[in-house]
Amino acid sequence: MSMHERTRRGRAWVTLFAICAAGCASGIAPATVPMDGSFRVDATIADQPVRMMLDTGCTRSSLKREVADRLGLKLRPEPRATATDATGVERPIDGMVMLPSLRIGETTWADFEACCHSLHSLTGEGLIGMEVLGSAVWWFDAPAKVVHMLRPQDVRDALTARGHRVIAKLPLGENRSRPFVHVRLENHVDVDLLLDTGADRTSLPADVAAKLALPSGLQLARQRAAEENARMAAELERQLGHGAKVRVHSEIADDSSIAIGVHGVAEQRTLLHLGLLELGGVRFRDLVVTDAKFEGVLGRDVLGEMPWLFHGPRRELWLLATK
Repeated sequence: MSMHERTRRGRAWVTLFAICAAGCASGIAPATVPMDGSFRVDATIADQPVRMMLDTGCTRSSLKREVADRLGLKLRPEPRATATDATGVERPIDGMVMLPSLRIGETTWADFEACCHSLHSLTGEGLIGMEVLGSAVWWFDAPAKVVHMLRPQDVRDALTARGHRVIAKLPLGENRSRPFVHVRLENHVDVDLLLDTGADRTSLPADVAAKLALPSGLQLARQRAAEENARMAAELERQLGHGAKVRVHSEIADDSSIAIGVHGVAEQRTLLHLGLLELGGVRFRDLVVTDAKFEGVLGRDVLGEMPWLFHGPRRELWLLATK
């Protein structure tokens, strides 16, 4: 899930984006923070606990309205402001709230505004966007279920200490709020995709999907679903013990998928079988992707399968491997 906010004044659109590297973070304190498979972490706002998603596809941090009310944050109405998610759905926001402090790990960002509006339940209680993520170095290791927060000067030593090396450094474009990365698809088709930890599945622009003439992804999706069902059943049986037998069943009826953006609006998309996606020399084969009416995104089906580093100050994606 990704989003950006715009304010309309007549025919003009002004992008709402605040860089908080200069004033929100009083120095990044190294820390290792537990993170789930949806890139959600525990944080605090004004010393009160919240569960938020680290969303590289989100230009500005956001809170659910009910969370802002629970935290006692005063809402400043923005009647002309809207939020547009990755599915292209645009909705008005409730307004802006001033966050007196946002703490993740050992680092605190202070006195900056976040959008306040309805969010889908899968986001947690809010989204941590690029005005925060862009001010630090984040080593995402979804397979290990952690994110390491680093100071730029400590990156090399931290990688060495944990037995990792850099295998590629990829630029993320000039737009600090919208990180796009270049990938190569099958048949040597190149495309730039939004780096989006908020998206569970990679999607391709409709014209790119049409050019590739990709086959249906239904059979592969069913196979992956059966594998996931078996994995979940085995895990439940292990937890229950005493010879327990568990059957998990989920069914994919046709070759369509429901894409849900931060607004929670469902959009029907076609499941497609992508044979190859190459990112910085690392190859991912047999992906179930969807087509997109707007921009394509690189989602957690790729970003959740490997350790990688988002270097906010340098605007780079570093791919990592163990030594």
